[in-house]
Amino acid sequence: MAFLLARDPVAITQQPLVIVVGQAMTLKAGTMSSNNETNSLIITGLVLLGVTDLVQLGVKNWKYFEGVLPLRLVISFALGAWVYYKPSSILHNDLAFIFLFVEMWFHFVLYNFVRQEKDERKKRFEERLEQELLKAQQDGVDVDTLAKKLQKELPEHMLP
Repeated sequence: MAFLLARDPVAITQQPLVIVVGQAMTLKAGTMSSNNETNSLIITGLVLLGVTDLVQLGVKNWKYFEGVLPLRLVISFALGAWVYYKPSSILHNDLAFIFLFVEMWFHFVLYNFVRQEKDERKKRFEERLEQELLKAQQDGVDVDTLAKKLQKELPEHMLP
């Protein structure tokens, strides 16, 4: 989005999705100009959000995504509803609504993916714990000592 906004902001207003959804939702058409100073602020914000997410994804910080995605989903939904139901707002146009709608859909899909990953990590943890407990029981090792050992070995993002 930031790339398209930097390259040709007027092209965003001419996208078929924007036109069709804007007309279907009876929203006024938003306007963009290539000489608008606010475009650089929006581009900077979008790039910073993207880079922050990429860094967190690179270090596999699942806790970050488990916390931030539900918040972004709720904010996108609330702002989308506000844009649609508040005709006196400056954001009551097809561009703002489509952006928030796509963000909401994208965050919903990512949220479901992250929840599925969390469930899979939890299953793997429980299976390993069960195997270690059975082995400890057969070897006569103290269960509390084993539990402390497992907590130290596992990275924080692997814990349920």
